[in-house]
Formats: sequence, C-alpha cells, structure tokens
Amino acid sequence: MIIDGIEYCAPRNAKEQAMADRLAFSPEIRLACQTLVSGEVKLRRLVLDDEDIALNDQTAPGREPGAVGAEKRIAILFSDIRGFTTFSEARPAYDVIHVLNRYFHLVGHAITEYGGYIDNYMGDGIMALFGVDDVPEAPQRAIRAGLAMLELVEKFKPYMQMTYGRTFDIGIGIHYGEAVV
Repeated sequence: MIIDGIEYCAPRNAKEQAMADRLAFSPEIRLACQTLVSGEVKLRRLVLDDEDIALNDQTAPGREPGAVGAEKRIAILFSDIRGFTTFSEARPAYDVIHVLNRYFHLVGHAITEYGGYIDNYMGDGIMALFGVDDVPEAPQRAIRAGLAMLELVEKFKPYMQMTYGRTFDIGIGIHYGEAVV
C-alpha cells in the first residue's frame, strides 16, 4: 500500500515484532523500519525536547509498556446547556454547582444506559464516547442516549422554572468516525 509517497511493507520481521510487542503496539501501528520511500517525502520529528522524551519513554525504570492508542470507529456525543453562562453569572456559585451536579447526574444515567461513558466534563458541557469497548451500533446508541437526555431535560424544566424562574435547554451534537483511543 502506498500513502503519501511511502510504501508500507508487511509483515514485520522478528526484530520489528519484538519491538512492537515490547511497546504494546497493535498491528495497525507501522514502524519506520517497515517503510520504503518511493517518492518525495517530508519528515519532521515528533519528539522534540527532553519533556517529549520523558513523556514518551516507555523503557524508563518503573514504567509499564502501554499502547499508544488504538484506532477505532466510535461515536462522540457532545452536549451543553443553552444560555448557561448568563445563568451562572447571575447566581451564587453554590446554585451553579447544584444545577450542574443535578443535570450531570440526570443525563449521566441516559449515557450509561445506552453503552456510553462520560469522558469529560467541560464547564456545562459533556463529552461522552460510544463504541470504545467495541459495542456494536455505536452511532445508534449515541442517538438513543441523546434522545433520552432530551426527555430527561423536559422533566427537569419544571424544577428549573420553579426554583430559578428560567427555562432549561441543551444542545447535542454527535460525530461518528475514526479516532485514536
């Protein structure tokens, strides 16, 4: 296979395979020693300084070799609360945290119920991943979780109206494709 002027050769020889095994590389991760240049290629170093070396040195004493990641087709669900900055600027910090905790607890159940897990909380936003554990139908599960989140938010709206005198809406975006996890 030729990609951007580089011919990828297979299989790995015994020395290359030993290195790949020691570093816990999956078969999709190509080693430089497995390439033949067949056209003009521009190279740049990925590891540039001592900090990069320390970060990437899997042979350092006490470090367990670990996979650098695996490429998978996953669904990523992003969600945030509409107008939350305005709400948070007009409320005491305790109220802001209370609403966020209640909302995150509520929608967290919908995410896990459909096979996803929350990877990151970003202010009033959530990033959830579906399919990392090779569960089939990751996009459909993410969509079902998003619809369940919208239903739960509808049930949460009366509480927000009664307690804070405001409506409560969220936005949801879902992407499906290749990612290194």
